[in-house]
Amino acid sequence: MDELAALAEFDDDPEAVARITAAAQYRRLDYQVQYERNERANAAERDRLRAELEAAGVTYTEEQPYGAIGLSMLVEPADEGEERGEITPQAHADCPGHAAYIGGYGTPRIIYYCADPETYGHGYRYPAKLPSSQTSNPDARTEEANAAATQARRLVILGNKAWKAAGPVRHACLTAFLARKTAPRN
Repeated sequence: MDELAALAEFDDDPEAVARITAAAQYRRLDYQVQYERNERANAAERDRLRAELEAAGVTYTEEQPYGAIGLSMLVEPADEGEERGEITPQAHADCPGHAAYIGGYGTPRIIYYCADPETYGHGYRYPAKLPSSQTSNPDARTEEANAAATQARRLVILGNKAWKAAGPVRHACLTAFLARKTAPRN
């Protein structure tokens, strides 16, 4: 009955039902159900954040474009002898390069950036020499290197999602095990 109730929760998503059914064959039903719940919660949070950005009139992109710099890495330019101030999303809202994407590890969050900080007069928080090699330019990398980097990043993301889904399931297993009055036979 518990398995049917878990499937009923995802009646509106046939792909999720198929993944849960396949996981049940390998006795991983609880894990897959938690994974699907996490994915659904993250998707709902991303939709909410996207609507928040649209309501505020902020330019939204799926990811930070090449050449753009996150606001946490920028400071307002200052005259000699003055301290450079931190750039907040509210202070940066009037900049023509003001934009955001939804990212972050774990729970989705809004990450603001400036599309072209040099053109719009922002300074870098940590000025350093830029690497002189051409590998810092993603256009100069080979297609194979780009594909390998993309695949490696996908594996990290999938591993992080799996780790997050496994936590509550392991916690429930250990709680049930520790609540027993007698040890298991084996």
